[in-house]
Amino acid sequence: MRHRYISTVIFALPGLLHGCADPSTPSEAPGAAAVAQNLDIGPYLPCDRAFDGFDPYGQPAPTTDYHGSGDLDLDGEVTQEDAALADAMVGHPEDWVSRADVDGNGVVGASDRDLISAAASGATLSGWWDRLQTREQREYWLTQVLALDQGYYYKASYEQMGGYVCNHHARQMYAQLSYYGCDLTHSYFNGNGTRFNLPIYMVSVNAPNFLHAINAVLVGDDPLSIEDWAFIEPQGNAIVVPGDWSIPPQATLSIRVPSNLFVDDSSVAAFERVRFEVAADLSVSRGVAAPGVVLSRPEPRSPVPGSRTVRNPRFVPVGAGRVLYDAMRDDLSRATDLHLASLSPTLEAQTAQATPLVGDTNDSRLLEATRGPDGTVHLLFSGKPVEPYGDNDLAEAPGLFYARLDPIAATLSEPLRIGASFLFAEAARIRVADDGAVYAFWLESYRTHSGARPQGIYWARVFADSAGPPELVQSFDISSEYNIAGLESTGTRDRMPYLFDADVRSATDATVLYTRGRTFEYSPGPPEEMSWNITSPLNAATLDGATWSEPVVLDSGNVAGVQMARDATGRRYAAYWKRADTEDERGTLSLTSNDGSGWSAPTTVDASDKAAYASIAAKPGGGVFLAWERQVGERVLPVLAECGAASCGAGQLLDVRAGADAWQPRVAPLAGLPTVIWSSRSADAVLMELYQKPANLGDVNASGTVDIVDALLVAQHYVGLHPDPFVLAAADVNCSGTVDIVDALLVAQYYVGLIPAFDCNGVFLESGGQVVMEAEHFDVNTAQGKDTPLGEHRWTLTADASASGGQLMAATPNNNALHNADYVANAPRLDYQVKFATPGTYYVWLRGTGGTADDDSCHVGLEGAAVDTADRISQFGLGSLGWSKTTMDGPQYARLPATVTIDQAGIVTVNVWMREDGFKLDKIVLTTNPNYTPSGAGPGESAQGR
Repeated sequence: MRHRYISTVIFALPGLLHGCADPSTPSEAPGAAAVAQNLDIGPYLPCDRAFDGFDPYGQPAPTTDYHGSGDLDLDGEVTQEDAALADAMVGHPEDWVSRADVDGNGVVGASDRDLISAAASGATLSGWWDRLQTREQREYWLTQVLALDQGYYYKASYEQMGGYVCNHHARQMYAQLSYYGCDLTHSYFNGNGTRFNLPIYMVSVNAPNFLHAINAVLVGDDPLSIEDWAFIEPQGNAIVVPGDWSIPPQATLSIRVPSNLFVDDSSVAAFERVRFEVAADLSVSRGVAAPGVVLSRPEPRSPVPGSRTVRNPRFVPVGAGRVLYDAMRDDLSRATDLHLASLSPTLEAQTAQATPLVGDTNDSRLLEATRGPDGTVHLLFSGKPVEPYGDNDLAEAPGLFYARLDPIAATLSEPLRIGASFLFAEAARIRVADDGAVYAFWLESYRTHSGARPQGIYWARVFADSAGPPELVQSFDISSEYNIAGLESTGTRDRMPYLFDADVRSATDATVLYTRGRTFEYSPGPPEEMSWNITSPLNAATLDGATWSEPVVLDSGNVAGVQMARDATGRRYAAYWKRADTEDERGTLSLTSNDGSGWSAPTTVDASDKAAYASIAAKPGGGVFLAWERQVGERVLPVLAECGAASCGAGQLLDVRAGADAWQPRVAPLAGLPTVIWSSRSADAVLMELYQKPANLGDVNASGTVDIVDALLVAQHYVGLHPDPFVLAAADVNCSGTVDIVDALLVAQYYVGLIPAFDCNGVFLESGGQVVMEAEHFDVNTAQGKDTPLGEHRWTLTADASASGGQLMAATPNNNALHNADYVANAPRLDYQVKFATPGTYYVWLRGTGGTADDDSCHVGLEGAAVDTADRISQFGLGSLGWSKTTMDGPQYARLPATVTIDQAGIVTVNVWMREDGFKLDKIVLTTNPNYTPSGAGPGESAQGR
């Protein structure tokens, strides 16, 4: 990591007010504000791990996950295993982690390895603040930390927010040096500054005609002696003393923790812990402490293993499923980044192995993930880049970014900034129209542009490498309800993502639903006659040609949030909840739908007055899945229901780990079955939990067995005699997305014992050494090649009467592009997940065609990597579909067959890359039989299951 330094000289002239106004009120009695706030707000500390400031001696968190701890494997102790890990990092900067930099020089070298080895034998590391014995040891480590910290460095882009002044610098240093676990990505502070784990404070300096903000750390033993404090000027990270410009004569020094980074309560200016008075002659009286402040050094706490906080999980519905989430990067930046993991019973282990996706930002936070009908996964995230985007002042300015995700390779396309300006996107939606056009919607709050642009909902067309200009959909003021601390990681949820939702059919057919947030109105008069009215109606705005309509009120009640989905029939659904009273975010959950003729009367889904934070997803075939939070006694649990246009099934309470609450569950259909994920929060950890509905396929009447009654019910559903909207999850036994006569026959065959089992969870099942896949039934479709001379290519779904399923995939556009050796990174790719039960060598047969000899070849690989025995497959025949397993390898007239090797049983991703554009792919057959040759349209497609 490079270190950047600036020198800042600021003069406070006599008779002038210093230009760093501070909102604190140091004239209050010491501790008056602090004692009024109780830190015990249920099982969560405010901001998860914010430093409360009552113990000025010890590290804010009893963890080993901080800069210089030496605990590289995060098992809670420093051992020779950690020294071995540090030794492996020496000379390999790409592998450095901040915990290994125990000498604090910003690099990991042999000295760090030796110090960690000594600590494993009983020595004390410089970063172990709780165990340091002398003031000199503490001052040394503080000096090292200040040299590493870069929080004071901000570019001119922040001036667009009205200036970045001393208050902001001091707050940033508090967040950066303490073990601060809040989400600051929405603000122009850097978020998740958990780097150093030091007991640092903000200090309000109030003197005649002078207001300023600095920082302080106790390096001695007496909190009431000013000599035992190290005061820090954050604009340059210099140690200052009374008499320097930062601490003038006749100053009151209020040592505190910042309320607006600590607790979401604007009525409290600051939490003061210690106060000093500096006289005109620079003498300082003994300090006064607030009640509860520890005044003698306690015994050090035993560290606990570091646990990674994972937040904001979102589904990527491909194959057996992926999950995106926010977590801290395990590097010297310690910034928040997007991570990707596979859904599996070992989700916690998967997340521990996940790697960051963005990587080149100070901070990034996931806003939305959507899979388009062509298989492309689109992302929106808020980020703070470290490199300039052109010759402008956006080098470190927060912004809204779009990228495409390759969920197999776990990589992102080059992020694209939406809107060439400083932008805080409080919430966002990425939507793909029926014609494949991509649109971004986002919510800008009062913190954006200092009023240069109205706050509200915006949208823009998004292309692979550019974005259209932002256009206002609806403007409204939400500043009365939210401030910087009102985010997910405080004691309350982040409700911003629920304030609006959008759906787009085309460039002239789109709908946005939104609620403005609370609007307070009151009738003036004597106190006994004053009344408050809190309103937040549910509004709908529609696109009429090129113009957004005036909003129409769908529900005039106190609506807290809304989510929307469109099912396969084209019906739009909206789930929203209304507050039960003015003091609670929870209330009644309702569902409404629109078939094109207008929104229906709402149906009550949860009348408990304890529902909130709903998630909605379209079911295959029609209807929606709903998931939401419900307060049940002292617990917060997730609820799941299935709904049609006219009614909803009973909500099912889902299990949550002991001692934890389920925050903001999200639902997605994976192979037709609802899957729910949520942020699982307890006093000691913030994790993810997962529920997948059991695949009770065939048991349509839920009797516990699959019998002839179920076969009759499926047949009746197919012919319209039993049109139950909830039957699909159980009756679609061949995973086609519809219930038809094939399903009825399969259920009957299972009942009489002709087939052993059926199951459905999104992966193709190899059986008897063979697996067959229609080309159009891919998991992921990744477009690539935009930086090549002929531009980006993609696989395009194309109707073809001669194809086995009436459709095939064509490599487009056809402009004579060829990817012979560079195909992995530059050619478009289709991915198919296959569960192999039989390891061995598989012969690869493809059914395809090309219009000319320059259009008739492709590559096959595994797990996103090239397989040299299955590349350059050709000789399909021209103009009509034909089968080939022939590669271009081997002698001219003895070409070798295409093969791939499956080493062990399990799920494997099979890839097909374009070699020549214009090639058309219809079907894929993998077989262990070297003598097998498919003919005609080939064998039927394999079943899908787990």
